[in-house]
Amino acid sequence: MASENNSLTIKDGVVTSCNKDVVNVVIPAGVTEIHSRAFYDCVTLESVVIPESIKKIGYLAFKHCTSIETVEFGGTKTQWEAVEGKIDLLYFIPAKVVKCSDGEWQKPVLIVEDGFLEVCLDKKATSVVIPEGVTEIGEDAFCNCASLEAVVIPPSVTVIGKRAFDSCKSLLSVKIPMGVKTIGYEAFMDCALLKSMEIPESVEFIDYDAFKGCKALAEVVFYGTMAQWKAMPRFKFETWREDVPAKVVKCSDGEVAL
Repeated sequence: MASENNSLTIKDGVVTSCNKDVVNVVIPAGVTEIHSRAFYDCVTLESVVIPESIKKIGYLAFKHCTSIETVEFGGTKTQWEAVEGKIDLLYFIPAKVVKCSDGEWQKPVLIVEDGFLEVCLDKKATSVVIPEGVTEIGEDAFCNCASLEAVVIPPSVTVIGKRAFDSCKSLLSVKIPMGVKTIGYEAFMDCALLKSMEIPESVEFIDYDAFKGCKALAEVVFYGTMAQWKAMPRFKFETWREDVPAKVVKCSDGEVAL
């Protein structure tokens, strides 16, 4: 049975929707789930109180909730850690802490699971050091981190995923460490201020449009030989440099014209 609770629609212990003009929300005790898209486009929502009974927050539940500055949770920090989908809440809102019963749970800058970097939650970060042990930078991980100027990638990384740094419009330079084998589709697309790129000889494949729109990229350095550069798979390779002003790739034994 569905019931109305102020601005919320709740059915069988699940918040299914919310009035779009709501400012403050208190989810009642006993609710166990916030359904996907339940608060979608609640752009005026400034604060939300979540009961300790919550076990799951659905996909895109708080997308476009760009005014939420305060989140309170009725349980402990350990209980909050166990809430499925909590990252889907924090990804879309400006709040940096969740106020729990035993203190504040800090919103992490990066979400890493079993060596896989899923996402950067701080879209206003100016510099990021990716921790050692990360093996893959995931699809869209830093996409639209428009303030990001510098990133340190550890040598444990082997894959830079699709659109990993797409539209990082403040990124100035990147040194890809030895060990990276794949630079994915549109990995650095539209990094408009990116001026230089250092690529190790371990790179075996650069996918479509990897640096498309990098209109300031005047220097590309490859630490392998000219022969290694030319030997990379070329059926996708040629589109990696669309809009790039660099005329040559500087290799360890000479230059290759682009």
